[in-house]
Amino acid sequence: MHTKIKGFPNYDIYPDGLIINTKTKNIKKPCIIRKYNYVDLRYKGKRKNLRLGRLLAQHFIDNSLN
Repeated sequence: MHTKIKGFPNYDIYPDGLIINTKTKNIKKPCIIRKYNYVDLRYKGKRKNLRLGRLLAQHFIDNSLN
């Protein structure tokens, strides 16, 4: 089971933390910055460093309060 990353339609995220670029089929490898795993995502010429744990929580954990 996988889903598109919000704001980055070229990327799929899986519950185990795997992120794949659907256009190029490349697997994104996280880098560690200050103890946290980050992934570098690009779309329309803009680049963002996003925390992997936050992405997993936003896409796979239900939050009825938000």
